[in-house]
Amino acid sequence: QQELLKHIGLEHMKKASFQFGWSQGKEIAQSVMDNTNLGIISQLLEGTDIHQSLGQAKVTMEIKQIEMEEDEIISILFSGKWQGSYEVDDYLQSNMRSRETVCNTLCGFASGYTSTIIGKKVFFKEHACEARGDAACQWEGRLLEHWNKKEYEVFFEENDGELKQTQKAYEKIEEER
Repeated sequence: QQELLKHIGLEHMKKASFQFGWSQGKEIAQSVMDNTNLGIISQLLEGTDIHQSLGQAKVTMEIKQIEMEEDEIISILFSGKWQGSYEVDDYLQSNMRSRETVCNTLCGFASGYTSTIIGKKVFFKEHACEARGDAACQWEGRLLEHWNKKEYEVFFEENDGELKQTQKAYEKIEEER
């Protein structure tokens, strides 16, 4: 994250990290849907186990509320915490403390996974972060339509030129490693 921040700035870094996580979550959700006989609720809850098994963070789900009408999810509220986030570890290794939450890839993963499973956009937002000195990374996920646009617009705004610039910077960083 520090390299992305240096090359492309905070807003682009947040978006690139979120979109990277989204694509990971989406790909894994598609695999779960194709390779299991689980129902939609079980598929959703499987995401927590998968997320944790990837070593990205220890995941604790504190609230699981899903409202359905017939076979359609009309409301979703998940909240919980991440501890030992690899994004926090990366940030703290630079001996810095952040003013903002830093687990954008984790939020993107959860958003992409859940959105793919239910077929509607879901947004996960981090409210507290160990990189800021908070005890744990606290997060919440809801249908995108149930968030204020200001909460998510930096992660979803469409601008192909900007996205291509961010992708090129990310690829350059990966090549340098």
